[in-house]
Amino acid sequence: MNAPEVTKLKISGGEKVFSPLSRSIRRLREEYERTYESWLETVDQLDLTVSELNVNKEKLSSEIRSGEVAAKELSSLKVKSAKLLEEYKTAVAAFKAKKQEVANLQGALSGLRDAKTDLDSRYELVCSAISPIKMQSDQYLRFKEILDGQLLPLINRINVVANEAQQVIKIRAIEDELRLIDSLSVFSNRSVVAVAGGFSSGKSSLITSLFANEDVSLPIGIEPVTAIPTYVFHSDDVAIKGYPDGGGIFDVSADMYARLSHKFVEEFGFNLRDLLPFMSLEVPLQTLKHIAFIDLPGYNPGDRDGATGGDLMASDEFVTQGEALLWVIGMDANGTVPRDDLEQLWSLSELDIPIYVVLNKADLRPLATLDEVLDQVCDELSMNGIAFEGISAYSSECGGELAFREKSLFEVLESWDKPRDSAKVAAGKLFNVIDEYESAITHDIERRKTKASLVKALELNLLEVGAFEVDDAEAFDTDKYMKAAPKKKKGKKAKKEDADPLVGGSLMASSIRRHFLGIAIGSDDSDDDEVAGDSEVNQGGSTSSDSSGGVLTNKADLIGIIRDQLQDLRLDYSTSAAEKDLAELSRIRGELSLVF
Repeated sequence: MNAPEVTKLKISGGEKVFSPLSRSIRRLREEYERTYESWLETVDQLDLTVSELNVNKEKLSSEIRSGEVAAKELSSLKVKSAKLLEEYKTAVAAFKAKKQEVANLQGALSGLRDAKTDLDSRYELVCSAISPIKMQSDQYLRFKEILDGQLLPLINRINVVANEAQQVIKIRAIEDELRLIDSLSVFSNRSVVAVAGGFSSGKSSLITSLFANEDVSLPIGIEPVTAIPTYVFHSDDVAIKGYPDGGGIFDVSADMYARLSHKFVEEFGFNLRDLLPFMSLEVPLQTLKHIAFIDLPGYNPGDRDGATGGDLMASDEFVTQGEALLWVIGMDANGTVPRDDLEQLWSLSELDIPIYVVLNKADLRPLATLDEVLDQVCDELSMNGIAFEGISAYSSECGGELAFREKSLFEVLESWDKPRDSAKVAAGKLFNVIDEYESAITHDIERRKTKASLVKALELNLLEVGAFEVDDAEAFDTDKYMKAAPKKKKGKKAKKEDADPLVGGSLMASSIRRHFLGIAIGSDDSDDDEVAGDSEVNQGGSTSSDSSGGVLTNKADLIGIIRDQLQDLRLDYSTSAAEKDLAELSRIRGELSLVF
C-alpha cells in the first residue's frame, strides 16, 4: 500500500523569533512532531499489514486450490472406501464361512478323536481280557476241572429236575463267586448283597452314596448304564479289576470303567459279557466293611436287544449269589411298585433270602407324601405275597434316608455286615444243587422200578393165559381180558402209580388189544379207529380187513410185535443208566468234598 507523502513541517523565521518567548508554540511544535512520528509508524505498520494480507491472500488462494484438489481426492477416496468396504464385508463373510468350516472340521476331527479313543479303549479292554494275569490256586483249578469235565457234562446229559436251567444258573453263579474268592483274598470274608431293580432306578447311585471317597463313583446316567455286573466292597485303596471268561484277572482304569455303559458295550458288535462276565471295584466305604454289593444291570433296560439283551439272565445269575437282596425302585417314575418289579420280586422270593426294598430318589417327592407312598408300597407287596425286611424312602443325592417302614435301611445293612467264610458258603450252595439232582435221580429210579414191575406183571399175566402161544392166541378173548377187574393186593393200599393209566399199563393194554383185534400197525390210535377195529374182527380167522378192504397183519406176527414192545418198555424203564448217573454224581460229590 502506498501512503500519501507527508513532509515534515519546516521552521519559519517568525517561529524562530517567537518560539523562545511562547511555550504554546513550543508545545504545538512538539505535538506536531510526535503526531508526525506516530503517523510514520502507522504508515509502516499499515504497509506491513498490507504485505501480510497479500501473503495470506496467496496462501489462501493456494489453499483453495489445494482444497479443490483435496475435495476431488476425497470424492475419489469415498468411492475407493465404499469399494473397500464391500470387499471387506465380502472378506468377512468368507472368513466367517471358512471359520465355520474350520469349526466343523474341528468338530469332525474331535469326533474322530473320540471315536479313535473309544476304539483304542475297546481294543485295550479286549486285549487285556484275552491276555489276563492268571494266578489261580490249585484248589480252584481242581474245582474248575471237576465242574467242566464231570459235573456240567453229567447235568447236561440227564434231565431229571423240573428247573434244570435255574440249577445251571446257580452253578455258574457259584463258579463266579469261587473264582472271585480265589482271585481276591479280601473278598473271602464278605457277605454278598445283590442290588437289583429296573433300569434307571438308581442302583449305582445308591451304592455310590455309601462311598467315603467322593472322587470315585459307579457309572450313573438316565440311560441304561450298568452293563457289566460289578462287585463293590471296602478297601483302603481304589482298585478296579476285570475277570475274563477264560480265567485270570486284569486291571481296569477308572476312565475305562466310566465308559462301560450299555451304549459303549453295544458298539463292540458282540456281547462283551461273553468275554468279561463280571468286574470288581474296591473303594473305601463309610461303614459296611464286610459287605460286598453286586451292582447289576437293570431287569428291563428299555427292552433292549442285541449285545446287552441278556440283562435279565445276567441279573438272575448273580442274584442267586446274594445272601440278601436290595431291590431298588425309582420314585421319579411313580409312587407305586411297577408290575414288572412285582413279578420279579415274586419270583425271587423263592430264593429264600431277605429282601429289602429301597424307594430311591425320594427327594423328588414332597416330604408330606412319603408316608402315604410307603404305606401303599407295603400294601402292594403284602397283597402279592412278597415278604420283605422293610422299606426305605431314600435319597442318593442327599445320601440319607427320609422315612422307612418296619426297619431302617442302615439298621438292616448293619445287621448284614458280618464276616463269613465265603468259600464254605459257596460250596454249601453247590452241594445243595447236587442234593437236588441226587433226590431227583433217586425218585426217577423208584418210578422206573414201579413201572418196570407193572410191565413184568402184565407180561406174566399174558404168559399165564397163553396169549403168546399162537394156537391159544386165536382163541384168546382179549375183550374179556381187558375188561377184567384188577386184582387187589392184600394188606396194602394201591399205589398212586397203579391208579395212573399211564403208569399202570392201560396204554400198553390198549395197544395189545388193538393188535389182537387185527387193527393195522401205524393206524391212528384214536377211539374211533379202535371202535372200527372192534367191529371188523374176523371171528374165526387169522386176518381181518379195514374199511377199504386192505389185508391186515396176521395175529401170529402181532405176537412178535407185542414181545418187542414189551422189551422196549423194559428198556425204557430200566434203572441201570439212572443208577450209574447216581453213582457218578455221588463220586463227583466225593471229589468236590476233597476240594473244599
